[in-house]
Amino acid sequence: MTMIKKLMLTLLVVLLSTGVTFAKTEIKLAHSAPPIGDKTQIACQAFKTYVEAATNNEVIVNIFPNNQLGNEREMLEGVQMGTVEMTAITTGTFPTIFPEIMVLDLPYLFSSSEVAWKVLDGSFGDKLSKSFLDKTGINLLAFGENGYRNFTNSVKAIKTPADLKGMKIRTMENPIHLEMMRSMGAIPTPIPYGELYTAMAQGVVDGQENPNSLIKASKFYEVQKYVTADGHIYTPHALLISDSYLQGLSKDVQKVILAGAKIWQSTHREHSVKQNNEGLEFLKSAGMNVHIINEEELQQFRSATSAVLPMIEKEVGKDLVQEALAATKKAEQ
Repeated sequence: MTMIKKLMLTLLVVLLSTGVTFAKTEIKLAHSAPPIGDKTQIACQAFKTYVEAATNNEVIVNIFPNNQLGNEREMLEGVQMGTVEMTAITTGTFPTIFPEIMVLDLPYLFSSSEVAWKVLDGSFGDKLSKSFLDKTGINLLAFGENGYRNFTNSVKAIKTPADLKGMKIRTMENPIHLEMMRSMGAIPTPIPYGELYTAMAQGVVDGQENPNSLIKASKFYEVQKYVTADGHIYTPHALLISDSYLQGLSKDVQKVILAGAKIWQSTHREHSVKQNNEGLEFLKSAGMNVHIINEEELQQFRSATSAVLPMIEKEVGKDLVQEALAATKKAEQ
């Protein structure tokens, strides 16, 4: 029995032993990932399984994958407006309503996933979640992991920042990501994720940057030739729910959703690490030219992207940046 299944069983035993009852309700849970095999779909399915079992199927979770209810920005807005109860999306679109999240976009901030988890699950992550709720009305139930973002393109191997000069690289609508691309001479081009494959196939952009698992799952290897594994930004995933909707549910259902969020988080992180590691090997076998940057090249990328720091400080405040750096340093000890 896996650790996640043990956690799910333990939570179910504790909850069902209390003899609570639940009112019939349905929850829409939307995300942008593919409907089969991707970590987000797997984690959402684990959440659904737990919630429905824990409520004797009185609470039904309907999952809408693959941008069925809109792109990530539209899903985020849907949760804020109350037209969608829940969503599981990356934090890349948060700056439109919560600029403080950009502190996590410091290039090369986290040295490993384990360090990132310690920071996000600790007091710093709690502070971000509380501030997010206060400013948006959205409850950030759990941080999952989208993973480290790597470059792909159809032009040439990227080994140094200079190789990016003049390339049109798709980014999310995140001012820090846009500025980071400009700092390396690239031409950032925001495009919704659901339209990215076609945009690359038609030559609208030369490349993009995403974790290995998404590059594989979305079959970008069919329209891209080169991969550069540099891990320039660690992107969390987030499980979100409208707080007004959550507070309108019974206390018993709220407990189930909060417990289910822990299942979602553990499942998402476990499969993220597994799929990103497997993803890189798959991309090699699919014929992509994979370059893993060395320490000397890494320093060049760090130097080139250092210009982003003042922008992040301006957007979120120097104090928050220093708190993030201090939390990261502590997590690495």
